[in-house]
Amino acid sequence: MTHDKPKSSRQGFTLVEMLTVLLILAIILALVVGISKHLMEEAARKQTEATQSVLMSAILRYKELTRSLPPDNNLYPLCALSTPQEVRDLVSRLPKEQFTWDNTAQTATAKDGWGQAMIYRPTRGRGGGPVIISMGPDRAINESTPTDSKNLDNIRSDGH
Repeated sequence: MTHDKPKSSRQGFTLVEMLTVLLILAIILALVVGISKHLMEEAARKQTEATQSVLMSAILRYKELTRSLPPDNNLYPLCALSTPQEVRDLVSRLPKEQFTWDNTAQTATAKDGWGQAMIYRPTRGRGGGPVIISMGPDRAINESTPTDSKNLDNIRSDGH
């Protein structure tokens, strides 16, 4: 006498299997979002540092050629028509999103990787030299207290 086991008429997934799959997908999604956020922050930081580097080269070359620095928080002299062509060529390497100027208003704005205007100071850098400061991802700055916790993510062209 043989006893045949009844065949299972299972046609789908159990609740436990579905929840397991959803949990695995949620973990993968969290990892991807975390990694992509980190990569975007790093890209913005590198873009900011590259912009600062080009601007500092232009500022230092401007100083060599004119024996003066652009005034406090005013980078317009770097792109003015009266500026030596060599300096204007350096500034023209920057993408329009990173550096814009208006000849009529005689203003220029340098932006960081987060789209915020950077601050230029001709004498507040390391050793009393020029510096360009990005507020970083938190968009907060306290110039009077460089070691303030609000400034820990600031990006300075002098590496301070």
